[in-house]
Order: sequence, then C-alpha cells, then structure tokens
Amino acid sequence: MERRMLLAVVLSFVAVTAWTLLFPPQRTKPTPDPADGQEAPENPGGDPAADPGGPAAPANPGNPAPAAPGSDPAPAPGPANGGAHQPQADAPRVTVERESPELDVTFTSQGGGIESVSLRTALEPGVEKPLDLVVPADPHMLLGQSDSSLVTPTVAPGGADRQNETPGPERTLHWTHDTAMEAATPEDDVVFTFQRTDGIKLIKRWMLPTEERRYDISLKMSAVRTGDGPDALPVGLLVSSGMLREAFEGTFGSPSTIVVMRQGQDDVISGGQLVHGMPVMEIALEGIPEHLRVLGVHSNYFLTAFFADTINGKPSPISRAWATGEQGSLRPVMQARLLDWFKTARQRDATGDERLKKRILDGVNQMHHAWAVLQVPVAAAGTATPAEAEVRIFTGPSDRSVLAQDVYAPLRPVLTYPSAPDAVTRFLLWIYDLWRNLLGSAGLAVIFMTLTVRGGLMPLSIRNQLSMRRYSRKVAKVKPKLQQLQQKYAANPRKLREEQMKLYREHGIGFPSGCLMMVIQIPIFFALFSGLRTEYTLWGRPFAWIRDLAGPDKLIDFGRPLLDLGLFRFDAINILPILMVVISILHQRSMPKPADEQQAQQMRMMKWMPIFFAFLLYNYTAALALYMVFSALIGLIEARIVRAKDEAEVAAAAAAA
Repeated sequence: MERRMLLAVVLSFVAVTAWTLLFPPQRTKPTPDPADGQEAPENPGGDPAADPGGPAAPANPGNPAPAAPGSDPAPAPGPANGGAHQPQADAPRVTVERESPELDVTFTSQGGGIESVSLRTALEPGVEKPLDLVVPADPHMLLGQSDSSLVTPTVAPGGADRQNETPGPERTLHWTHDTAMEAATPEDDVVFTFQRTDGIKLIKRWMLPTEERRYDISLKMSAVRTGDGPDALPVGLLVSSGMLREAFEGTFGSPSTIVVMRQGQDDVISGGQLVHGMPVMEIALEGIPEHLRVLGVHSNYFLTAFFADTINGKPSPISRAWATGEQGSLRPVMQARLLDWFKTARQRDATGDERLKKRILDGVNQMHHAWAVLQVPVAAAGTATPAEAEVRIFTGPSDRSVLAQDVYAPLRPVLTYPSAPDAVTRFLLWIYDLWRNLLGSAGLAVIFMTLTVRGGLMPLSIRNQLSMRRYSRKVAKVKPKLQQLQQKYAANPRKLREEQMKLYREHGIGFPSGCLMMVIQIPIFFALFSGLRTEYTLWGRPFAWIRDLAGPDKLIDFGRPLLDLGLFRFDAINILPILMVVISILHQRSMPKPADEQQAQQMRMMKWMPIFFAFLLYNYTAALALYMVFSALIGLIEARIVRAKDEAEVAAAAAAA
C-alpha cells in the first residue's frame, strides 16, 4: 500500500511538472526574428500595409511611417480612415508627469495616452530603481490611446498577431494639452482634447489616486458636438498595452504575459481564460456591458488591466472587447526603440546591463494588447458639464494584500494556484503573512512558516514513525513463518496473500499508518510549489546570500549557463537544493533497516527521491528550497526523537517480560 502511495506521489509530481512545461500559459506565436538566424519579413520598419506576408491594406498615403527609435511619428498630413474622421492639425508634442504615492506616470499628447508607468515602491532587483512596468514600445500602441476608427478586431485569420492595422488619426497625431480645462476642475487631473472635423471634440481626463497602495488610474472620456449627431460614440480604447514583463532568473515558472478576461459575477477567469493560439480573443458584449469585469495582461507578479467599478455598482459602458499579440516584424523596431528609450529617458544603458537587455529582448516577444470599445457620451455644444464615461486601469503588482482592497475585488480571481486546492495554498500563505508581518523578512517568514507547519505535524509524524517501528518488530518475529508461506505458495500469489493476512491477524499485526503523513504532505508541497512562484512579496527580496527569493539562491553565479537542458540549467551553484539532498541522506541513514520486504523496497526507492527533487527544483524559487531544507532538518530531529522513544519502549517491554 505504501509503495503504491509513494508511486502516486512521484507520478503526481511528474504529471504537474510535465503539465507546467508542456502546457504553460500560452501566448501568441512569435514571428521569426532576424536575431534567431531566420529570414525576417521585409519592411522591418513595421508598416503593415507594406508587409508582403500579410493581406494588402487599403491605400492610405497619409498614414505616417513608424518613427525611428526614441522619436515620435510624423503627423499624418492628409485624411485617414474615412473622411468623417479627418483630424485636427497636429498639436505640438507635450509630456506631463504626475505621481501618486505608488506610481510615476508620464502622460503624452501622442494619442492622449500614457507613455510610461513606473512603480515607485517596487524596486527592480539588482539596480534598486523603480520598476518601469509600462513602457513606450510602440508610439501607436500606448496605454489609454483611443481610436474611433477601430471598433472591431483587425487581425489576419489564423494568427493572433495584429496584421494590416492602420492606426487612425487619434493615435498618429498629438492631442492638445488643455490646461484651461485642468484649471477649471478641482482634481489634479491631466486633460487632452482632440477636435475632429466632423464637429465632435473628444476629451480625455486622467486622474491618479491619492491613497497609498492604490495602483488604479482613472480615465474619464467625453465628447462635445457642434451640430446634430449621435448621443454616444463608440471608441476603441487600449485598456492594456506596453507592459514589459519582469526579469526572471529561474527556469521553472518563468514569467510570461497572458491575457486575462473575466465576465459575470462569478469569481472565474472566463472568455476562454487565456489566449491559446487563437486568432483573437474576443467577446461581444452588446446589451450586457456590465458583464465585463476584467480585461488585461498578467505576468507572474504584475498586472495591467481594465477592471469594472463594483464599489459604485456602475456598469462600464463597454460594448466589445478583444486582445491581440504583437506583429512579429515590428519586434526588432520595438527592441531598438526601448533600448534607446531606457538610455535617454532613464539613463540606463542596456549594453552593460544584461538583466535589462534580456528583459527588453524577451519582453517584446510577449507584448499583448487589450482593447475595449467604450461608448462615449456626446453632449451638445455649450454643455457646462458633459457626461463622462469612466474606466479604471490597474497597473501594478498582483500583490494579495493590494488586491484584497474592496475596490480591486474584480481583480482577485487573477491570482490562482492550479497545482493545489486554493484553500490549502491560501492557508499556508496566511501563516507566511503572519510571520512576515511580525519579523519583517520574507526569508525568515518562509523558515518560520516551515517550523509552524512541520512543528504542528510533528506529534502525528512521531506517532506514525513509532507505529512503523512497532510494525517492523512484529513482522521480524513472524518472519520465519512468513518465509515458509512464501515458499509453500510461491505459485499461488492469491493464496499467499490470504495466508499472510491470516498470520498477521493471529499475531496482532495491523497495517502501519506511516502513509498518513505522506498523504498530508502531498497537498502542502504542491500548494507551496504553486503559491510561492507567484508570491509578490518574494520578488526581488534578498535573504542571506540570496539576491532574489523568487529565483534560485545562486551562491556562486557563473554568469552564463555551462549546461542548459531546458528544465535543468547549470549556470550557478545553488546550495539550497544540495543541502536538501545531504540532510535527506543523513535522515535516511539514521533510520533502522526494516524487516518487512515492502518497507525495505520503499526505503530503496526513497533513497533517490531527494536527488529527484533537487534536480527538478534546482532552478526553482529559493523560497521553496528554503522550505525543503528546513523541512528536512525537522525530519532529522524527528528521527532522533523517534529513535529515543522506540529504544525506551523496547527497554520497557524487555523489563516487563
């Protein structure tokens, strides 16, 4: 029975490992990159209309070519995307910087959107600078940009990359920074306006929160018409774009950006859950706009997404939503643009910063964009306070304590733990939180969480181990008779089992309860395996020699991989997995040799388990390795206690006899 249980543990772990590796959160398939040694499509500048690999675009000589790295595109001199949407003359370029307790945001007149968002309290590991989460990878795909000409997805069939998309004038031209409107409102807002020649003036009003631990940016959008026209104008709005995923040093659970969409009142990510190689993830919401709760992009530790206002109970005026990946031919241009942007805007030269360079080069390969069609109310000219459509965009860490706030209730289902029951994972993380808040150290919190969990299970574990030793002694007494039965019924296994059970009953030998601890520890291990790899409070936190608890401990870092097998990469000496193996071997050698053959076979199998786990978890988060090391230490202490109690029992039995 115990052998079957052990086999089930191994197979379960192998299954979870295989699923993680073979079926990660899927994303759009990248187009061959020249850096990979493959021939890239012509038109590296990224003009979709000139891309020979895609369908021909409508003629549009007024559409500007993509800008050179670090610059903005030239204004469109002529009509674009329909005569009714001919734009105003291009306004001068303006950038406006605003800050909240948690965010540094740079607004830009380029499409009236957001150029960049830095997290002031999320210091980037290695450089201890605010993390630049949202970056201007593409001047036509900035967070919060709108496009009245784009109210349906424009992707080529069979591919999630955006193809043949011609940006409308609202994205290619600069909006007017309206300081007069800003002065007329009591809030510290940023206002951009855009005058269309069909008589409609678009107004965007941006506001940042003033409270700590708030990462939502409010966008209030309205329109004013000079003549007759519709009461509402559908406007395509980028509710998630430009999120550059975090750098990661491990091989297991490495971050990817995935699109998340949530509908309805239930706490389930829906709408297909993820983009699984689909041409586009889209859901039509006509008539039920209140059902869209979340739409955005998520990585291991960060999120940028639209979320519904559930505090005031107001339905979001959204009629359609979709998401796409980045066009492959644009990636080299985006990489060059970001390398230049970090150098000029952040004074960080990626030439000497391999971590930043890797983050840029890897990040643009998973740059997703989420669109929502916003129904903007249109007021008559002269209206004192035009009605506004408001959306909220979260851009910050997927921190459990942050998302616990009522305002972020729609975002909580983004945090899931697929390898174990959520209740088990959340309970363990609750214990971790108690120690982290008390001790102020994530590393110490992991250690004391281990002591709490394993210490709480110690009485049961000792009882089970004593039961196993009593069982071994009883089996040793009847071993001669058992061998006789094995010889007598060697050709009849069924009869042998019946006689063996009869012999055990005659001598009061029951089945040991040692497998109970294994059953309890399986969900604990998988809960930590799933929960610690996305725990934000571990990201970038040093402990002892460990630079980042979210990655491997790297006692000695070679700077490059000496061996890379995908799952296993040897680029550093990670001492914690090695310590776990050493302590586990010492534990095994301290245990007595069992008389029962099944137990002996189980111990032979267990001999290889520490090496198996160390190999699989060598490049995993150091937080889980800390748990495994201290759990093994507690096991070694338990073995000493069990041996002392068992010797006392044997001595007492001998004295009584």
